[in-house]
Amino acid sequence: MNLGTPHIRVAVYSTPLGPLWAEMTDQGVVSLAFKPLSASSHPDDPFPEHPLRSWVEDYFAKRFHPPTFPLNPEGTLFQRRAWAEASTIPAGTVVTYGQLAARLNTAPRAIGQAMAANPIPLLIPCHRIIAANGGMGGYSGGQGIDTKRWLLSWEGA
Repeated sequence: MNLGTPHIRVAVYSTPLGPLWAEMTDQGVVSLAFKPLSASSHPDDPFPEHPLRSWVEDYFAKRFHPPTFPLNPEGTLFQRRAWAEASTIPAGTVVTYGQLAARLNTAPRAIGQAMAANPIPLLIPCHRIIAANGGMGGYSGGQGIDTKRWLLSWEGA
């Protein structure tokens, strides 16, 4: 039995927001990030046959649906609970950090910290969570708040 580090496959998908990098293991998607290609960038396969490819294509064609393939983000038990709750927010909808916190009997700041640690934004749609005053709050993906605004606009929120 091999208990070592799982093999991580890397893929890059072209999106309107630039290259979307994914890291996957046999247990599921572990990382998703918008970042530029560079001369030293060498994805294993730019378009592996993985359901994530179809999901990304659907998302950027405005066919919004939750992922139906395994996700395996690394995080604490609380982070995983917060991410699971965030995953119930439908496209085109926003909730506040306080509303999400109330569902989990915690503080809005704890929700913000959990979302900031989300390693698979888009798949766990933390961009759909905003501040109580209507402000954007934060976003760690892509170009930060500009990416969050773009995603919410794209979804019609």
